[in-house]
Amino acid sequence: QNTSGGVLSWETPSGGKILQVTQGIKEDIQTVSSNSPTFAAFDLTATITPSATSSKILIHSGAIFSSSSLQRAFLKMMVDVAGAGYNDLPLIADAASSRIVANLFQETTGTQAFTTGFTYLHSPSTTSALNYKWYGSSEGSGQSMYINRSATDADNNSYARATSTIVLMEVGV
Repeated sequence: QNTSGGVLSWETPSGGKILQVTQGIKEDIQTVSSNSPTFAAFDLTATITPSATSSKILIHSGAIFSSSSLQRAFLKMMVDVAGAGYNDLPLIADAASSRIVANLFQETTGTQAFTTGFTYLHSPSTTSALNYKWYGSSEGSGQSMYINRSATDADNNSYARATSTIVLMEVGV
């Protein structure tokens, strides 16, 4: 606020405005087979093209994953800039010794599904198209990961299927 000559007025805000919003939705189920440390792509993708190199991209995702491994499932959101191929986001865990590098992981005691909530403010410094996609890996040989279903996925009213999303917002600065 400003006080000029004893008159209270508000400054015009700058930056932090949402310039555009896009989303990717996955309504069906999918199985991928990848064992750590290798990751496989899920078909949950969202695309946005920033209008300025100073823009930031606010990523918000809600997704349902499960693993047949009964132990650990690893997830990471990756980005493809202008069709150059998918790479890790700058938000990635420190690679300590032989540990898996991921954005999220889940230790399970069974084959239940788990919900991921993921939010990150990415500073890509580009006006090229950005494609964001989830990748997954499970512990152990011959294991699978699933999206939008539990590993058991029995056909009865004790199990459900879900929808997963990625929402992208361009934030002007």
